[in-house]
Parts: sequence; structure tokens; C-alpha cells
Amino acid sequence: MTTYDEYLSMHDTLTFEEAVGIIKQISDSINPNSEDDVEILADFLNAAANYAKIRADWYQMPREKRMDIDSHRTACHNLVIFHLNLLSRYLAQKGCDVSWREKLGDESEYRKRIGDFACYVACIQGLGAR
Repeated sequence: MTTYDEYLSMHDTLTFEEAVGIIKQISDSINPNSEDDVEILADFLNAAANYAKIRADWYQMPREKRMDIDSHRTACHNLVIFHLNLLSRYLAQKGCDVSWREKLGDESEYRKRIGDFACYVACIQGLGAR
């Protein structure tokens, strides 16, 4: 099992504090009375939770199983990025501050960092559902 300190020593990581700050920026931009806001956010949250589950299970899987689901994992990661970008564009159109999207980095270069953010989001959502 990887520790948080080991994770932080890796390339292009995202700290818990950075993730919480981004989550707060997004949350502050969402109008809970807007069906569009709620739906677009829910799509991202669902994609993040699905991806985080696969990522959390990854090292417990036998190598053969990992090979079998690798394309599915990639598709789930792509869906996270798609919904994150959709959320960012939607909020920008509403005039909201979307500087948080730049903090996560471009998906072609910071793909793992965006996946890390999805895992943080799933963690925070899970804690909030107690």
C-alpha cells in the first residue's frame, strides 16, 4: 500500500489541500437550485467515483485482470476528463471563476494529476455521505 508521503514524492502530484481548495471553488460556483448545475456536477461526481473505484482496486487485481480491464480504466479516466472539462466550460459561460481548471493542468500533460483529483473528489464525497 502506498502512503500519502510516498504519493507526494511522485511526479505532478496534487496535495489534499490543493484538491480541497479546487473542490471548494467548484462547489461555490454551483447553484443548488439550478437543474443544469446539479446535473453537470453530478455527471462529473459519478465519473470520478467510478474511476476512483477502479484505481483503488488496481493493485489488488491479478495482472491478467488488469490487462483485461485496462481499456475500461482508460475509458473511465477519459470520461472524468470529459466531464471535468464540460463543467469548467459550463461554469465559465456562467461567468464563474474557473482558474481551478488551470491548476489541474492540461489533460495531455497532467492526466495522472486529473485522475488524482477524481480520487480526492470521490474520497470527500464518500466522507460526506456518512
